[in-house]
Amino acid sequence: MRIYIASWGDPSGWRPVDYIHYQDEEKKIRSLSSVSFFDKHYNNKNDNQNDIETFYILVQDSVLFTNPKRDIDGIVVNCAQQVKAYETHDSGKLIWLQEPPSTYEDLVKTIQDYVQCILRGQGIRRKTQVIVVPSNITVIRKSSQDGSYLRFSSSSNYDFMYSMALMSLYENAVKNGSREPAESNNSNNRPVKIVVDTTHGINYFAIMTTELARDLAGFLSIKIGGRVNVEFWNAIMKSTEEYLVTKVATWDRVGIRDVKVFNKGQRPVYRALSLNSPLALIYVMSELRNSNNSWTLDARSAYKRIKLLQANGLEIKYNLEQQDYKKLDSTYMAFLIDVLMEKFGKSLVFPVSYEVLLRLKDEVYGLVSETAKDIIEYELNNLYRGVSLKIKELMEKGDKIREVYKFKYTEIIKYGGNQETTEGKDENLDKAERNMRAHAGLLRDYVCVECHKLKDEELEISLSYDNWESVKKILEHGK
Repeated sequence: MRIYIASWGDPSGWRPVDYIHYQDEEKKIRSLSSVSFFDKHYNNKNDNQNDIETFYILVQDSVLFTNPKRDIDGIVVNCAQQVKAYETHDSGKLIWLQEPPSTYEDLVKTIQDYVQCILRGQGIRRKTQVIVVPSNITVIRKSSQDGSYLRFSSSSNYDFMYSMALMSLYENAVKNGSREPAESNNSNNRPVKIVVDTTHGINYFAIMTTELARDLAGFLSIKIGGRVNVEFWNAIMKSTEEYLVTKVATWDRVGIRDVKVFNKGQRPVYRALSLNSPLALIYVMSELRNSNNSWTLDARSAYKRIKLLQANGLEIKYNLEQQDYKKLDSTYMAFLIDVLMEKFGKSLVFPVSYEVLLRLKDEVYGLVSETAKDIIEYELNNLYRGVSLKIKELMEKGDKIREVYKFKYTEIIKYGGNQETTEGKDENLDKAERNMRAHAGLLRDYVCVECHKLKDEELEISLSYDNWESVKKILEHGK
């Protein structure tokens, strides 16, 4: 399954050219945009692993207010006329919304209709989603006989644009995605691919699209419990009539990235991840679930909060009540928490099973770093071996087989577990934090172990903290 993400600038300046695959000149199509190339050559009825499931097109809300041009392609003219945004003057032809929308949502809908029309005009009939990225816009109309009667200005806040785009992509591709979660470690599962096309993006908008794909890939990796690859494409001019559609890079490994945490409520989650502590992560998520705190804001509600003023023309200003959405790292953390809660919500039971910690090791901490995954695997293996040896020792001493064995972690660490002390006093927080990072959150003084002995010498192990408040203090402090 593939997802296609492209950033668009101003379509009124485009003209049809030949788009040619950089390695296969037989793969060629003449079109107004590179989207047609991917629609034709990356949807194979005989090999559905290459299918693009959805085309996501990112455009700014200023796309319906362009500068005059000598000529505009017929597809664009037709679509602009349909949304009442085409004008001709002495200064040239231009796309300019003739009737101010009554709300910002109306403007978004008009832009989506306009872009969808352009996509249909290129013969694209597959599933498409147009994501409108907000900016601050001021439009003033002044009657003038010489045609220079329009004044337009736009400014953009990168964090806010990023937040709104990520919100829409997450909502559509992750939250409501059609793909069912894959079984972990199933090598037969074909990976999800994100195809990023920056051909028609400009400057920061193309860079932003690349970064959005990175974050989206991480969320999808958690959701499906499998691989997500990202391919980056761009069309490079070969001549005035020919462009080579080129794969410029591939990310085979995506992950959970470093962030600066502004929201104190998000800090324990990030710290549980950065301190390699899956047991602590389960505790934190359980507290979040019980608090009924909604971390995410849906796109429709967000667009409703954007103000649209119409005195002397059209003015758009954004000022969301949730100011965190002006900080892209806070937005990222909100959706990371959401996808973790959705994936592991049914696993938030205590004591926490050994198998859940193994899943977190593979499906989450493997996305933090290979080192984090290795540390957790090493400590969990030590734990399993320690419990097994402890029970064996009890049997050799004549202890009767119990229905359930309960140990303090201090009773089994001598068999190969962590040997450090982790007192919870404030002056020892740094030491406790180091131990937490080094020993996968299996802190000697806080962990309790329950074990059921099954057939064929298998053990059913579960863990808990007997002093969660002290562990929580470690998570709440620090960077």
